[in-house]
Formats: sequence, structure tokens, C-alpha cells
Amino acid sequence: MNQSGVLTTKEERDVFIGKDYKTPNGACEVIARLDYRNWYNRKSVYALVCNFTTESGEKLALFAFRRRLPNPEIYAPQKGDIDFAHDVKEGTWWRCVIKATKSGRYKWYSAEPIEHN
Repeated sequence: MNQSGVLTTKEERDVFIGKDYKTPNGACEVIARLDYRNWYNRKSVYALVCNFTTESGEKLALFAFRRRLPNPEIYAPQKGDIDFAHDVKEGTWWRCVIKATKSGRYKWYSAEPIEHN
């Protein structure tokens, strides 16, 4: 685990989160708690996987891709400027919106921090 709390090795991911988190299978808006984050890379695709548990207990893996802002580069949903690699903490609650892309896949569109009891 690095200094920002992101899991960095396959062994850490297997111990801490297992394989219970799934990518969304439809467009939706959910209220969910951020459980863990881990790095993903396959060929030339790099992302930060943010693992959430919804209020109903569903476990979601949402991909934050690197975006270039004026400065610095951040890993965030498509809309918004919250850096999930450095500026968030596990255990926080979020309103996450997942939208369909033109190709029919589902993409993490936005995230908004919320207060949750």
C-alpha cells in the first residue's frame, strides 16, 4: 500500500478486496462508500480502480482514468476534478453516476462527496 492508501500489488488486492467487486452492468446513480483503491494496467491502459459498496450492499469497481488538467494530472471520473489517487480517503461516501457510452459500455461519469449516517 502506498502513502496515499492505494493498494499497489496483486497480493495486496487479493488479501484486502478479493474478487467481489464488479464493474457496473447498467447506467445508474448510486450512493456508495469508498472501500479501497488499486492500480490497474493492461497493455497501454492505466487506471485507478475505486472499489465501492453501495447502500444495498452491492460491490462496484469504478475506473478513474488519468486526465490532464492545467496542472497536475489526476485520476478522476469523466466529469469533475476530484483526484481519487490522492485527495480522497477510504470510508467516505459518494453519489456516483454511471452512464452508457456510444459503444454501449458503461463509464464512471461523476462523483460527488456526501454526508452519510
